[in-house]
Amino acid sequence: MRVALAYASLFGVVATAVASRPAPVRDAWLAYLSTDLDNLADHPVQALAGSAFVAESDVLALAALALIGLGAAGQALGGLRLAGLLASTHVLGTLVSQSVLALQIRLGDAPGTARSMIDVGPSYVVAPALVLGLVLGATGGRVASGLGFAALAPHLFGGLTRLDVPAVGHVVAIGAALLAGPALRRDRQRREPDPLAIGTLGQHRQG
Repeated sequence: MRVALAYASLFGVVATAVASRPAPVRDAWLAYLSTDLDNLADHPVQALAGSAFVAESDVLALAALALIGLGAAGQALGGLRLAGLLASTHVLGTLVSQSVLALQIRLGDAPGTARSMIDVGPSYVVAPALVLGLVLGATGGRVASGLGFAALAPHLFGGLTRLDVPAVGHVVAIGAALLAGPALRRDRQRREPDPLAIGTLGQHRQG
């Protein structure tokens, strides 16, 4: 739960601070932190790290969904595994979707101005976390994550048939989480045996 609280809180604070700035300042920050092709060529680390902590709108709702998804998934995977996995889904979703856009620009299927599109937000973190919570979480976490994903899903996949950047990124991020999440849970179960199971085994031996 620590990772969930830390990420949701930090995202809420940073995104609110940026959103509350005067429009020219806010827009400049969003443009700098956007994971567009120009920024990935110029300052990739800052863009990849910062874009997950700002949003163009719905900051409170996204923070709440982050808390739900990361909380449920963290119970199944543990904090460090979850943090590493979601950092990977964010980076992978970004790089694959922007690579598709670069190819579209080269082929003339997208305008060159798309190189500087605004591409920010936590959804390559939040959407995979909600799916992991739904698939791997405890009962309460699964219900909450399912409701959260149902609320978010209509905004995730629009334009997928056109290979729009957000839709491609969401598919890649969620797919990567579904592939790696169960393996990480099995790894945790091997390394960290269930204390309840150990206690039960001890009682049987004493009997």
